[in-house]
Amino acid sequence: MDVADSLHVSARPDIRMAILAGEFHRFACPMCNRFMLVDKVFAYTDFPRNQWFTVVPAANLPDRAEWIAFAERSFRAVFVERAAPMVQTWAPRFTRRVIFGLASLREKLVAFDAGLDDRRLEQLKVDLVESGRLIYIPGGYCHLVGVTSDELTFEWAGGDDPATHEVLVPRHEYDAVDDRTNSETPWATQLLTTPVVDMRELYVPATEPVTA
Repeated sequence: MDVADSLHVSARPDIRMAILAGEFHRFACPMCNRFMLVDKVFAYTDFPRNQWFTVVPAANLPDRAEWIAFAERSFRAVFVERAAPMVQTWAPRFTRRVIFGLASLREKLVAFDAGLDDRRLEQLKVDLVESGRLIYIPGGYCHLVGVTSDELTFEWAGGDDPATHEVLVPRHEYDAVDDRTNSETPWATQLLTTPVVDMRELYVPATEPVTA
C-alpha cells in the first residue's frame, strides 16, 4: 500500500486526476475486497496553479489552530527561511489552505478549476443551512463535486450515515452570494484571515490550545 507524504502534482497529473475521481488513497482489502480510504496528513503543491495545501484528516478539524500553525511553519521554511530571494518573491502568489479530508481537497480542486471562489462557496453552504434547505449534522459534510454553467452539484452526507446524497443548487445562487469580504462578522473574519475555508468551522468546536 503506497501512501503519500507530499504531492507535487505538476509532475504527476495522474495523481491529480485520481483525487478528482475520488480514487486517491483508496485501496481494496485483499481479504474481503471492500474498499478503505486512507486519510492522512500530506502536503499538496501545484506550482503552475500557485496552490499550497496542507491536507489533514477530517477528524482533526477540532485541532485546526495547531494545523494552521504547522502549515505556516512549513510554508515559511520553504519560501522565506530557506529560499533564495527570487523564490521569496513567489510566496504572495500562492493560494494557501489547510484542508480537512480528501473529499474537501477534491472540492477545492473542482471549485478552483471552475474559477469559483471557495470563500463564496462556503458562504453559500451556510446560507443553505440557515434557510433550512440543508441540514448540517455533526460529523457530516457537504462538498462540491460538479459545476456547470447552470448548476452546482454537492455531495451531502450526515454524521454516521455512510450514504451520500446529491444536492443541486442553481448556479445563479452562487453568483448572487453577497460579497461578505468587507463584513465584520466573525465568519467573514475567519474566511479572510485563516487558511481554513470550511463551513464546518461554524459547527465543530475548536479544541483548547495546550499550554505549558
